Amino acid sequence: MMRCLIEYLEEEKGDDGLLITDRHEANRQALARLEEQWPIETSGKITTVHIERQFENIARRWHYGPTISGGMSSLRKYLFRHGKSAIDYRLARAGVFSRDEIASWESEKKAERKAARAKSTNPTKRRNLADELNWEYPSRKHQRAASIPDSDSTNQDAIANSVESRNLVTPSGHGSGVLVSLQHFLTNPPNPTTLKPEFIASEMSFISHSINATVFRRLQAADINTNGPVILSFDQLDHDFTKLLEKVLGFQRSEFDSGRERLNELRAEKYLPLEHFVRSLVGAALTTWVFRRDPGAEESNKTLEIYRQVVGKMDTNLAMHVDAIAREVYLTQEVVPTIKQRAKDFAERLDNVVFRFIEPPSSDTRHRDGEGFDSKHSIPTYGEDSDDSEDEITVLEQRVAHAPSVSPITPPRRSRRSEGAPGRDDVQPHFTTEWKASLARIFERAFNLRIKMEQKASQATYTFEFPYPGQIYDESNREGHIGAIRKQRRVMIGILPAVYYVTKDQDGREVDRIACAPHKSFDC
Repeated sequence: MMRCLIEYLEEEKGDDGLLITDRHEANRQALARLEEQWPIETSGKITTVHIERQFENIARRWHYGPTISGGMSSLRKYLFRHGKSAIDYRLARAGVFSRDEIASWESEKKAERKAARAKSTNPTKRRNLADELNWEYPSRKHQRAASIPDSDSTNQDAIANSVESRNLVTPSGHGSGVLVSLQHFLTNPPNPTTLKPEFIASEMSFISHSINATVFRRLQAADINTNGPVILSFDQLDHDFTKLLEKVLGFQRSEFDSGRERLNELRAEKYLPLEHFVRSLVGAALTTWVFRRDPGAEESNKTLEIYRQVVGKMDTNLAMHVDAIAREVYLTQEVVPTIKQRAKDFAERLDNVVFRFIEPPSSDTRHRDGEGFDSKHSIPTYGEDSDDSEDEITVLEQRVAHAPSVSPITPPRRSRRSEGAPGRDDVQPHFTTEWKASLARIFERAFNLRIKMEQKASQATYTFEFPYPGQIYDESNREGHIGAIRKQRRVMIGILPAVYYVTKDQDGREVDRIACAPHKSFDC
């Protein structure tokens, strides 16, 4: 049946295809095709809802192509636009593609990557700015990457002195400061190096442990049951809370209902403690505010976009050097001096989001029953089946039952301070001071790691992929470091993103991807 859906996907792909122009009609047609080919197996058992979910499974779990941001809607649109070319044949369940088809697909992709590498390394034939100025490019010996240095070798004073010696900001001597700097850089380029993946993994692990300890201490200090339920309403959402929930749920604001349903299906299999949900919000904040394309930059920066467009039109070698100089100056002069204050500001913003979950329980909620992910939608009783299988299109009964009684938690509040009531910080100043300071240290550590990544990046970028509810992944379990047992796990809620070092060709297509750190998640 999945093969039939994929064939239909290929027929209706593209911006003019029915999957994009009228998704509901496309689902109906796909259902009709299944019923025609398998009348007995599908009669009265499959609906368009199941068709929709299977397309989502394909978009999420079998994705092949560039990293897609924007949640489920963006993944689905990419799949509907590109059809089978957006599917990684190796990730499809057994039987969907034959061994010959998978081997042919792998061979084709390998050839594409090889061609992309060749294209990215071939020198351009047209004259460029350096040729016109009679500059010479450094030899390949100078361009060859040195062995990857330890992270501690990064010296901010040396970087600052290097920038000053290149005379990029304040021209002096003969000629333009920028041109002199470029000439110096082209003839004396730094070795293109990257951080060791082991160092990145170690730092991400340290951040993960810091999040765990910080959240646990805060909940304990507030006398909150760390295993308490998550009660959340979508009625009162500010901007920051919305953005973090988009990251946690893997859905945009307009599709939060679908995200809630997906998470509740997983919660029906295993209980989601409050402690893990708060950890997820902290990790989502790090991913959204710190682990971003331009650390320290505003969300909308027109000048930066214009700069990228101009540099992108330059000769490849010259563009790389110009970008490296600009990045170095930007980070050392604009971002590094502001890290501590930014970390404090982010801690305050996150506290404004999380505070509704970490106040002591009030008298009117001490005996409240858990009602699921929000006050309007209950979840199935734990242990019942959930619709999260990609192996088959199966019939699922709609089970709606209240969860068992659980320890109370203060429900969401519109503001920090009620009229006539003491403020939260007045009641528990020690708790909030320690909490914010711990959050600030976490943000600062993450910021420093992100800056080091940018300073060490050469012709590549780092990407951060936050795990989403229902994501399937293989985990290698090494016992005694002898052999490796592959375990398949399913994410209930993400805590920290996976980190990858990605190289691309001139056209922006991914050439290579190196895993630096695995994601952290609370699994089913």
